[in-house]
Amino acid sequence: VLTPNAFDSLGAIRLAGDTALALRQRLVLDAGVLDLADRAGTFAAAHVTLGNGHIGGSRGVAAAGTGTLAVDALAIDLVGHLRIDGGSRVALRALEDIRGIGMQPTERSRDLLGSLRVAGELALTARQVYPSTLTTFSLGADVLGIRASDRTPVPVLSAGGAQALSAPDNVDDGARTAPAGRLSLTAARSIEV
Repeated sequence: VLTPNAFDSLGAIRLAGDTALALRQRLVLDAGVLDLADRAGTFAAAHVTLGNGHIGGSRGVAAAGTGTLAVDALAIDLVGHLRIDGGSRVALRALEDIRGIGMQPTERSRDLLGSLRVAGELALTARQVYPSTLTTFSLGADVLGIRASDRTPVPVLSAGGAQALSAPDNVDDGARTAPAGRLSLTAARSIEV
């Protein structure tokens, strides 16, 4: 499933081949970089956590590739800074919510920051997509699409967060929110709301 050195000192997980994993409860992939290595990854669980749960985290530009990632869950948490390399399409599908959870960039910082960077297409489907309380979370891809699941939105127990969505082409049907916070959408070519 994963390479023998799947968990390297830089906090990366690398797929060694096409990988499918389905769990009943919880799946946590805790790393700053998820390298699809031009492979297909399919993950499913009731609750999925992707990202880097450590101070600091990986940033930078995602490396393009031909890999794909599909994640299906009841709820998905994106933690800290995560870069998905080696892929062309990432689909995160939650029946309920996708939540961005920030981490402190340094031990002395009060800021809670997080991001997800993808080369290619990032497609999110959820009842709501939002940052956790006081978190500044950004999503970036070549093409970014956010679609609402068929679940009825409920009040979000989060406030004061900021969410930035950035892509040359940005399609959003209204599933994103930031109660008592800020939303920003940036696109070089087109924004469809």
